[in-house]
Amino acid sequence: MHLTTDQIDYIDYVLRNDYSFEKFDDLRIELLDHIASDVESLMERKQICFEVALPEIFQRWNGLGLQFKI
Repeated sequence: MHLTTDQIDYIDYVLRNDYSFEKFDDLRIELLDHIASDVESLMERKQICFEVALPEIFQRWNGLGLQFKI
């Protein structure tokens, strides 16, 4: 499964606006890539939609010290 441009843009929007990564382009782009890949994998593995997968992935990333909310 591949994310749409709108879905990727939404993840980028969340990173820029909710987590202040707008000034850290390299880090934001790297996080975006990893989060998008994780979302795609979860969607495929569990056969779930983006809206269900994204919060689950953010919750997993919270365990790594980042405090994502969605």
